Amino acid sequence: MVCPYRGLSQFNEQDAEFFFGRERFIFGEEQSKTGLLKAVHTQPLVAVIGSSGSGKSSVIAAGLIPQLRLEGNWLIDIFRPTSKPFQKLASALIQWLEPNLSNTGQSIEAGKITKSIIQGHLTLSQVVSDILRINSGKRLLLVIDQFEEIYTLCSSEKQYQFINLLLDAINVGNLALVLALRADFYGYVLSHRPFRDALQRFTPQLLSSMNRKELQSCIEKPLEKSGVSLEAELTQRILDDVGEEPGNLPLLEFALFELWNNQQNGKLTHSIYDKIGGVKKAIANHAEKVYGQLNEIQQKQAQYIFTQLVCPGRGTEDTRRLATRSEIGVENWDLVNHLANYREYSTDYQARLLVTGWDEGKNENTIEIIHEALILEWKRLQAWMTEDRKFRTWQESLRFLIQSWENSGRDKNALLRGLLLVEAKTWLKQRALNISAPEKEFIQKSRQRERLVKYRAAIFGSIVIAFLVLAQRQFEELLFQKRFFDAFFGVPTSSDLIHLLPQALEKADRHVNDKKIDTAIELYKDTLTVAENFIKTVPVEDKELNNEYIKEIIYIQKNIEKSLAKVVKNYYIDIELKPDLNSPPFGKRKGSIKDVRQFENQYM
Repeated sequence: MVCPYRGLSQFNEQDAEFFFGRERFIFGEEQSKTGLLKAVHTQPLVAVIGSSGSGKSSVIAAGLIPQLRLEGNWLIDIFRPTSKPFQKLASALIQWLEPNLSNTGQSIEAGKITKSIIQGHLTLSQVVSDILRINSGKRLLLVIDQFEEIYTLCSSEKQYQFINLLLDAINVGNLALVLALRADFYGYVLSHRPFRDALQRFTPQLLSSMNRKELQSCIEKPLEKSGVSLEAELTQRILDDVGEEPGNLPLLEFALFELWNNQQNGKLTHSIYDKIGGVKKAIANHAEKVYGQLNEIQQKQAQYIFTQLVCPGRGTEDTRRLATRSEIGVENWDLVNHLANYREYSTDYQARLLVTGWDEGKNENTIEIIHEALILEWKRLQAWMTEDRKFRTWQESLRFLIQSWENSGRDKNALLRGLLLVEAKTWLKQRALNISAPEKEFIQKSRQRERLVKYRAAIFGSIVIAFLVLAQRQFEELLFQKRFFDAFFGVPTSSDLIHLLPQALEKADRHVNDKKIDTAIELYKDTLTVAENFIKTVPVEDKELNNEYIKEIIYIQKNIEKSLAKVVKNYYIDIELKPDLNSPPFGKRKGSIKDVRQFENQYM
């Protein structure tokens, strides 16, 4: 016998026969003819807004869609945005654009559409118009469930681009766009002016908590065809426990699911209700029971798995998060399968805590918590999140950055730097086991880039220093040349520039070492001229200073003459004459030679 209650799972289209309690929201009041169904027929944009656990997904899938199917002229698809809303949108639309292609062919075409939309070469309006042209006489219903994922899983840039894409498309006729949004994310809508204006123009459908009569319908009507009954006064007791607080609907459904699976002789009883912990404790008790059956290693794995499946709220409540197998880790996947296929009863429905899926874009398994009610009611999970909140908040921020890096084609400029990289290295050191392989790769590549930047900066710094040193040397060389040639041409100059003579001698000696003999000889000769000019500038007022100054110049002159003679001897005198130079005197000095530059011509 099929269980008419869905536990923590949402009601889908095939569960419509068991879906009760939302007739007024779907069909509207008798006299006003308002309601979700009417809104879809009269508005191109319909936002279904309600608190977590109010049943938004179920009322659309099991309430609205079956009614539209009966009309026979609707093309219908429902999807969640996840972190890749453009890809999900294209995958939903391709079935009507290219109905004759294989699954593989449609996947390839959907990828092309995604790329064109992101690059701005194609709009959703154009795609929708093509679909309605191909499917003449049809209307198109696009449902984006859990629209808050746009804000929790996508960057601000992607949020605005995707929402603006949707808002542009609502101007196309015969399109109905339905968005299911958690009420605590409505502030994000208000912060985006075009989105806010659109929802002022097209009235949202606000899904409030059920009243007592509606809740009673949820409890009793699904049993009418089953042959199973409720013990007297049990309905009233359950209703008293549920109250009218928003978010209690999944607690009710799970309690009813537990009651059904513990029924005694076709009857749901007070004793069973007490055993499961009632509406308030049934979910937490079930989670604790499953957790308690795990061994110590599995319990540690479970803590990591569940905290990875919760997205920390930022001014909002925590939300469930769709994770991939690579993020959770292959080593944890056996436990994931156990928690996703957990059966406590021999029924068609599983008492599972997790739900697995498949991401066609990444070609990878996915996993998520079965319902956000588990986050709100399971105290152990709340304690784990309190303990891990700082780390998980940082990790989700890191994933946004990784997504931007991937979207940029892994541009090096999108890698971490500065304080962000310092923070990442700190967390990597502290929580390496809780950071996934893709996240580690991103941090590692950021560190490599940092080292490269530092290396290049060091090289550049060395070059700058070398340049500055070289520039200083060039400046000193230019200053030397100016002062030297001023002295050479007899331009009046300060006597304290006598230090130019040994500098010039040193430069000439270096030319000799570099085999620049002609240049060296010229500089030796020029230096002798400068020495003569310096002697002419000796001050006559101070005789003692005069004598010391001349002595120093003469001493330098002798050193220059020795160096010049050595060069001439080594490079300009034939080898046959060199023995004669060792037997002086080898000639008399010409007294008539006054120019010291004619040094090599001073002998007969």
